[in-house]
Amino acid sequence: MWTPTLLAVASLASQTPDTKLAVQELWYLEFSGGRRFEVSPQLLALSEPNGVYANDPVSGESRWFRTDLGEGVSRPELDDDVVVVSVAKARSAEGPTAPATFALDANTGETLWRSPLGAAEGLTVVGPHVVGIGSMSSDGKIALVGLKRADGALAWTRELDGLRKLSAAPEPAGELVLCRVDETLVAVRASTGDVAWRSPSSELSMDARSNGELVVALGSDGEQGVVRGLIASSGARKWVYPLSAPATGLEILGEQVLVFDWKGQLMCLELATGKERWSVAAEGGSSVDPLVCGQVVLVQCILRGNSKPTWRWVGFDLKDGAPLGAVLQADEIDTLEVGAGRLWWSRPKLGVLQSLALERKP
Repeated sequence: MWTPTLLAVASLASQTPDTKLAVQELWYLEFSGGRRFEVSPQLLALSEPNGVYANDPVSGESRWFRTDLGEGVSRPELDDDVVVVSVAKARSAEGPTAPATFALDANTGETLWRSPLGAAEGLTVVGPHVVGIGSMSSDGKIALVGLKRADGALAWTRELDGLRKLSAAPEPAGELVLCRVDETLVAVRASTGDVAWRSPSSELSMDARSNGELVVALGSDGEQGVVRGLIASSGARKWVYPLSAPATGLEILGEQVLVFDWKGQLMCLELATGKERWSVAAEGGSSVDPLVCGQVVLVQCILRGNSKPTWRWVGFDLKDGAPLGAVLQADEIDTLEVGAGRLWWSRPKLGVLQSLALERKP
């Protein structure tokens, strides 16, 4: 089931005549897990409802798999030599029962530890701690919980009324993790669970990313949007960049910030100052974060025709925003990720995960 197979490139690439980009499929796996995969230079980790699978990211060959953990396996979290997953109903001698979190050896798949706490909304590893959001207690209350990475022992719990996830997991920010409580941003110390700072209630926060020193938060004010640069350690505002429409996508890349709004405007800002480097209009906006593969920025654009919408991935030059044309198109919402220098296209309707090489035409 998890052996790589070649597929004709013509069946997946949809390029405009003037495109300056090309994709080449390397191999694909049978996979219907949507966004539930993570890629590092050393490992491709995937999860389906009843299993965790590890493959070589270059060749696609299977390394190990586990189908004995239970039911409702979360998206895997990769951290060096460890794969961490949460399971909604972990398997025991009596069968699938309560939630649990597992740390698996990335090389062998063997269980390093098991915690009786589950993080249904995702996990992140911050230094020596694993932090998750989910039903982490027997009474089913949503809470933020810190486990020790070394052995899975409980380090702390923090109940926050109105706790919501930012994306698939708490967002790491240096020694802190970022969470959204109601519509405000809260930074919690990964080592203790103590609240380090909260954004003002007047500053609505929809999403955030951090490079450890600065936090970039997306907000909205009615029909307008705003991007705020905050000092990660204190939450103090460093800069503000106003938008004409609410932003739906955000990515930090080195000293740059990429922002995509729902009208299809793609902006590149300086991380330190919030100053605009370039701005370009795409065909239509979406709620997907921009991706960067080499020197190419890819954004997902929704094309609304007479019947049903089409989702198209369009490329731009990272240096100056010059348009490079469309490379991929689908009639369903697919997941595209970047990892190990490749594109990874998860297509649940077809039941495949495709490994693609992106190239610029001469």
